[in-house]
Amino acid sequence: MHLKLSPNRMARLLIVALACPAAVQSQELRFPTAADAATLRATMPALARSALARYRGPDRGPDRDTQLNTTFRLQMVAGEHAAALATLAELRTLRAERDPRFARSEYTQYETFARASLRQPATDSAAFGAALREVYLALEDAMDDAPALRAAQSVVGFDLESSSAQLARAIAATRDTARQTVDEAVRLARMYHTDLVYRALIPALPAALREAESRRFAITESARVPLRDGNVLSAVVVRPRRLTGRLPTVLEFTIYANSVNRWTALEAASQGFVGVVATTRGKRESAGPILPFEPDAADAYDLLDWIAKQPWSDGAVGMFGGSYSGFTQWAAAKTRHPALRTIVPTAAVVPGIDFPRENGIGLSFQYAWSRYVGTNTLLDEAGYADAARWARIDSTYFARGIAYRDLDLIEGTPNPLWRRWLSHPTYDAYWQAMIPTAAEFAQIDIPVLSITGYFDGAQLGALHYHRAHLANRPGAEHTLLIGPWDHFGAQRRPSAVLQGLRIDPVANVDVIGVVYEWMAHVLRGAPRPVLLADRVNFQVHGTDTWKHVPTLSTMSSDTLTIALSGELVVDLADRTLESSTFISPGPDSTLDRTHALVFEGEPLAAPVTVSGAIAGQLAIQATVRDVDLAVELYERDAAGQYWQLSYALFRASLARDPSRRELLVPGATTLLPINGSRVTSRVLPAGSRVVAVVRVNKNRDSEVNYGGGRDVSYETLADARGKVRLRVLNTSQLRVPTLR
Repeated sequence: MHLKLSPNRMARLLIVALACPAAVQSQELRFPTAADAATLRATMPALARSALARYRGPDRGPDRDTQLNTTFRLQMVAGEHAAALATLAELRTLRAERDPRFARSEYTQYETFARASLRQPATDSAAFGAALREVYLALEDAMDDAPALRAAQSVVGFDLESSSAQLARAIAATRDTARQTVDEAVRLARMYHTDLVYRALIPALPAALREAESRRFAITESARVPLRDGNVLSAVVVRPRRLTGRLPTVLEFTIYANSVNRWTALEAASQGFVGVVATTRGKRESAGPILPFEPDAADAYDLLDWIAKQPWSDGAVGMFGGSYSGFTQWAAAKTRHPALRTIVPTAAVVPGIDFPRENGIGLSFQYAWSRYVGTNTLLDEAGYADAARWARIDSTYFARGIAYRDLDLIEGTPNPLWRRWLSHPTYDAYWQAMIPTAAEFAQIDIPVLSITGYFDGAQLGALHYHRAHLANRPGAEHTLLIGPWDHFGAQRRPSAVLQGLRIDPVANVDVIGVVYEWMAHVLRGAPRPVLLADRVNFQVHGTDTWKHVPTLSTMSSDTLTIALSGELVVDLADRTLESSTFISPGPDSTLDRTHALVFEGEPLAAPVTVSGAIAGQLAIQATVRDVDLAVELYERDAAGQYWQLSYALFRASLARDPSRRELLVPGATTLLPINGSRVTSRVLPAGSRVVAVVRVNKNRDSEVNYGGGRDVSYETLADARGKVRLRVLNTSQLRVPTLR
């Protein structure tokens, strides 16, 4: 029997079907029972088709980008390759508005698989592999260098073993669940889609990738750079074949010797520069010994000199890179080589200020880092990833009260780098020689772009350089970009979600794209990047907007003052209680009150924007000659969740002068500035509360300052004589910068 429905009746039935998942639930979601290839080939297409029928409904509420992204993957798993290509084209059109250069080439790996599948059944592996190569080269040939390189990067280095293991675990988990949902079906199909495509591409494309790369780039894998002292550095040099004549160079000088060096040089070449990545002494094929920081300024000068004299160089060099490579740029800038035209340090560390200590307090993760870079000519990836190893060392140190400098004795292997650093417990001449002096900062007249994030572990370093440069050269052409990013997000592309904190869409910036816009601006005369509208450019979290001001101090326009007073009693010999302060972007349902004074304000009657760095002073009386302190700032939202806004972690004896300890006089009043805090910018809605904390630092992940007054790295549990009493006097205050 056939029913003839009017258009209105049909529309009403369609609305009911979309609004009521039961209307399509008759199609059973049949999940795979095993992760072997035969089972997946037999079951996943049907699961994807069933998921597609349910996923389209507006009751699920996906945004358009997410919906298209998921839909084309489900279509490919279902075998609907023509439909998947149409959906992918629609997704690229949508993304082209915010990423016009790369959107059209995004997901080339999936397009390659879909087009090859339309030409040749995957059942004939040899013929299908040939189709994949032919399709990929045709797609790649139509692209410019930069999109083509991104397409290649989407294939090279993919960890198929981990992907397959993750898929197998997900399938096993569905067997333990009584009833699977559409969400689980979609998630499983997406995981299978990735595994399916890369399982075909990885064996098929290496030759095609090499062919495409050699057609576009001239690559020198291990150029030898002679140094004045007879040593030699190793460098990867990549030149774009499409450009002739002498070109400006983009240089990274790094201690991180691995396969990424080659890709970084290729990326620079894809942007129309000569890309050079050189490794520091002892790394890759650079002659040793491995000695972080110390020789890098002189070596950077020689490296710049070598580049400027090469036949492919036009004599202009821009340096970039993050973390350690941020430091090497400032080390190079102090030498004032005429070839250096700009630096773009991201998440840059300052030896002696935030490495291997933060404002005087040793941080134990730097011990693991010393092994990571100091063990061999590349990087000790396996050792660095052994979290249990480092946790055991930290726990043993804390539980037994061993001297901090003896972490290597716990491990059982000498660590001369670690002991070398600890032999300089203040910001003395050893550390000061590594970065520009005040006089050298005053002479740095090249344009600088500094980039960091509110949750960047190296933010203190990045801002130290920024402040020191402008303090000694007030008219310096120094631009700052800062947003709600962590250490790695500030260097390339931020995560949309950080430990439960969802960043505003406008903050999801292609940071490396801004870096190359800046390089084109300085080295080729291109327009200044639009995002860098003023000297200080910051994102106000919660507003989905950027602000642009001339100085760090003008990030705020008002001040909220919090009075601080109270008394703490801390038993430094007690190993059962720990108190620590570290970066935490996400929410916490509780506030750690261990060894802390807590000051909680009333609910805000109107929204308040906290913007800038906290400051103030602590007037204290202590029963010890030194103490490690933290001043922390939080938002407690209306739901009772705590969000970290900023903090300052510092050693009392170094608070006024990091180069010279000023020990406390037990029982006497000492006035300490609250320095070295983290910059943030965030809207606190009405109903939230501002919460301040003063804490004594005592934990396994950092030096324990027992307060005896000698070099803290030598102190042991035997130096903890009785309980420490700390009074915070009522003349203490915390100044919180706010923005109207």
